[in-house]
Amino acid sequence: GVSLSLLERAENAGQYDVAVRLLYIQLLKELQDAGLIQYRRDYSNRDYQKQLAGRDVLTDFREVTIDYERYWYGKYNIEKLGYRLVQRKFSVLSHQIATSSAKVSPHA
Repeated sequence: GVSLSLLERAENAGQYDVAVRLLYIQLLKELQDAGLIQYRRDYSNRDYQKQLAGRDVLTDFREVTIDYERYWYGKYNIEKLGYRLVQRKFSVLSHQIATSSAKVSPHA
């Protein structure tokens, strides 16, 4: 997982590309914890999309992956407002993962 203070430091420093990367790493952990993907360092983002084939979260995962790749690998500039919009997509997807894993959990 990602330390909340690490994410807050990136946000406070205006390093929104770093913050998007941290959100993506956290998202992968949430997907793995929910049993939706198997995380491996050598897997690509496309590998994770293949693992999510047929799942409700796939479309939203593709969308945040595009954002992540645009701002992290593509080096596009991201300002505070743009970051807040991307952060919202991550938040919605995170909630969707939490509620979908609660449905399949035997403890729910």
